[in-house]
Amino acid sequence: MADFKIKSAAGTGNKTLIQGQDQSGSNYAIQIGDAGASTLHNATITAGTFPISNIVDVWRLTSDTSETSNEQLVTTWSNTHTRGLANYGSASMSHSSGVFTFPSTGFWKIDYRLSFLTSADLAWVTVNLQGTTDNGTYVALGTGHGEANSEYTGTNLTVIFDVTSTTNCKIKTYRNSAGSGTTCKALGNADEWQSYIIFTRLGDT
Repeated sequence: MADFKIKSAAGTGNKTLIQGQDQSGSNYAIQIGDAGASTLHNATITAGTFPISNIVDVWRLTSDTSETSNEQLVTTWSNTHTRGLANYGSASMSHSSGVFTFPSTGFWKIDYRLSFLTSADLAWVTVNLQGTTDNGTYVALGTGHGEANSEYTGTNLTVIFDVTSTTNCKIKTYRNSAGSGTTCKALGNADEWQSYIIFTRLGDT
């Protein structure tokens, strides 16, 4: 790739030339000319796009939920916010019974966290994400582990998911622990982000 130089143009007027290393005199790649005009000479500018994120969508638990079985689907997500906490962008995820559907294709970052209240005899808690790219077969995307040998604990998980189809690409949210029943509660709050999942669109697929 040739080096370029910027210099004032000879002659009258207020002109600036951007020249390649092998160009001189009146030869130029770009001339920024009189009255602010710009002229291209033997050059082409191609328009491009930037993969700028325009969606940040947050869902959270607004009340505590107790575990009733191992690897339990988390279904009680809320998209309403208070105290200035909010989403960003014009589109949002769709949710039904623990299954999330994306509003647009692209690369998506998913941050998933659950805070827990556990009994002292539990050894661990986990958060799990499963995804499908054919709207049928769900596979594990990742697991976040947390210790549960004290009453309060929590764990996180972050994945990047390539959404090539808004019909076929979906995710499910799960939780698990070493026990069941009321020994493990996922903490929720009507005004704070204690347990939540954040979807951020990073750019085009």
